[in-house]
Amino acid sequence: GGRNIGDEYFGASEHSNFNDLDVVLVGPVVDDVNRAFDQYWNDRNAVPVSRFDGHEPPPDALPKLVASARDYALQSSNEPYIAALRDERKRAELLANRPPPLRVDAVTLLVDDPAKVGAETSGLEASNVLSGLAGVMSSATVELLIVSPYFVPRAEGAERLVARAQGGVRVAVATNSLAATDVAAVHTGYARQRRELLKGGVELYEMKRKAGSEQGRNQISVTGSSGASLHTKAMIIDQRWVFIGSMNLDPRSAFLNTEMGVLVDSPELAAQVREQFERTTSPELSYRVVVEKGEGLVWYDRANGKDRRLEREPDASAGRRLSVTLMRLLPIDSQL
Repeated sequence: GGRNIGDEYFGASEHSNFNDLDVVLVGPVVDDVNRAFDQYWNDRNAVPVSRFDGHEPPPDALPKLVASARDYALQSSNEPYIAALRDERKRAELLANRPPPLRVDAVTLLVDDPAKVGAETSGLEASNVLSGLAGVMSSATVELLIVSPYFVPRAEGAERLVARAQGGVRVAVATNSLAATDVAAVHTGYARQRRELLKGGVELYEMKRKAGSEQGRNQISVTGSSGASLHTKAMIIDQRWVFIGSMNLDPRSAFLNTEMGVLVDSPELAAQVREQFERTTSPELSYRVVVEKGEGLVWYDRANGKDRRLEREPDASAGRRLSVTLMRLLPIDSQL
């Protein structure tokens, strides 16, 4: 998946948490992951941190680090996240809907070449992950569901998605609302294409920063934090193919970052991830964006059991809305 290591990525922050997704793999594909790791570890772009620090660590540095970690574990035993895991009822709730392991025969590892960094390539060939996904996406005949926290399709990508939608394929995208995103600049690139995507038949859902019900808040984190940001990167194609990894549909992932993920041929796994997609895009957790008469954008959701209709970027401060409006004037899409 795309999860980083930090409290907020595991639902353990008291202030804000990321909605994320992982897949655990057992079998021959692990050898492919090992080879990818070795390729990155040995690449000329991977350099020791000591090259920047200029000082070799003292001989006792590692034992001190281990001892410090043990001390921290003892001191943090009463943190809300740890306390929640000790609570038998909460632990049972976390594990109640855990699906059984699946046996799948078709798992493909998609991984960008580390030499991509600094390369002068563009288009689909710039990213092994993107080119691998593009082929499966273009073959969709029924449904294409996309989860991308940073969604900046630019004109060409928007045209491809609209073409799929107008060809009879249900195309639905879940991304962050302006209020929920942790990088407001990314919203500018998305906002440029939003109206054309909607007019072309693409469904757009924007995750809320705060859930609209107690049930929704319980889905966000173990500690009950009310703040959230979407971090899952996934696709479900024709209720059969599933992609889970680190790839956003944005220029930064395509041309600047090196990304990784797995493409799995499994209707069973597709059904599980699709169920999560429907839950994430429910009106308690996300806004449904539509274009209404006069071509104005409107956001629909449900809060405290009541349906709502909102006519401006929901839950975002005036200053945040203004900053995004100003950034839309800058030619920065390729860096987003």
